[in-house]
Amino acid sequence: MVDHPATLNRAMGPLAFLAGIDGELYFDTANAFAARPDAWDDVYAFGGNGDGTLFYPGRPDRLGGAEARPIVSLRLKHIRDGLEDYEMLRMLARSEPELARRCVERLVRSGYEIEPDPAVWDGVRRTVAAALSRRTVGRAGTRSR
Repeated sequence: MVDHPATLNRAMGPLAFLAGIDGELYFDTANAFAARPDAWDDVYAFGGNGDGTLFYPGRPDRLGGAEARPIVSLRLKHIRDGLEDYEMLRMLARSEPELARRCVERLVRSGYEIEPDPAVWDGVRRTVAAALSRRTVGRAGTRSR
């Protein structure tokens, strides 16, 4: 939602990892283009502000320029970050499942228990990336021998 912490939009990836889910469905991402008020003025849908509105109409009258173009929302970028978190956690779980589990539990414990602080999310991502990097460097080192 527009008026919720960004980490709630990012949480879908780690929640999917925690629950062992392989995919997700985000329904009606172009809802802003339906026959309703302009998405630049009103994004209330599905019971919340911004739910179902991941793209905005990039009309020349709003943004300038000669051509219309879609504008991605920050929510879509946060969902992308969550999907990247999911993939990184899956890779880490192959070699260090306990570390992956500890990392994801710092971010989410359930759909109602989500870490709101973006700095914690960044720290966990750095931890996961460092562990993956060590694993990659370790493999490269053993191959060269």
